[in-house]
Amino acid sequence: MCGFYKPFFLLLLLIMVNACGGNDAAVNDRATPDPTLPTPVPLLAKEPLAGDVAAIPEVLIVGAGQSRARLAATLKTTDENLVRVNPRLPDPVPPGTLVVIPVDLHVDGGTLASVAAATGLTVESLAEYNPDLTVDQLLAADTVLVMPTLVLVQQTMARSAVATQLQVDEQVLLAANPGLSDEIARGTLLVVPPEKSESE
Repeated sequence: MCGFYKPFFLLLLLIMVNACGGNDAAVNDRATPDPTLPTPVPLLAKEPLAGDVAAIPEVLIVGAGQSRARLAATLKTTDENLVRVNPRLPDPVPPGTLVVIPVDLHVDGGTLASVAAATGLTVESLAEYNPDLTVDQLLAADTVLVMPTLVLVQQTMARSAVATQLQVDEQVLLAANPGLSDEIARGTLLVVPPEKSESE
């Protein structure tokens, strides 16, 4: 009689073990991150330099989707110049896109004033970084201008503290970045006055 029920009990035990394993698997599934959720993407592809202000690296990862024109304005360049160094850059630019930051400006005519208006840079900054050009000089087609050095503020801090770290006078920093408030927000891109380069 016992031999008759033994296979039945073994089958029942096997079913119970499988059921317990299935529950564990369900728990494990719930603990696994959902692959469809967005993964945080760092803004910069390289580690920032030590301190609260870091030189912009030559490459960045776009952290949030945006139009190409907005990205160009953020980098204080033109859409044409951005596309020149990133020939296949889509518009809009999706998050996670690797973008090369232009280190110079290619312009087709105009003056330093028109370049300043197109990029958000000041005429004074462009003139200081391109001393061989006069402010009113008409630029030839495909003129290459030196871009002012840009820095990224790593955390919200006072304008005076940023000026001290960049080793420039606060009023000189303000002249290169008109409208800069007394407190500079984290993530702000600033133009470094040439005094910084001369002191290094």
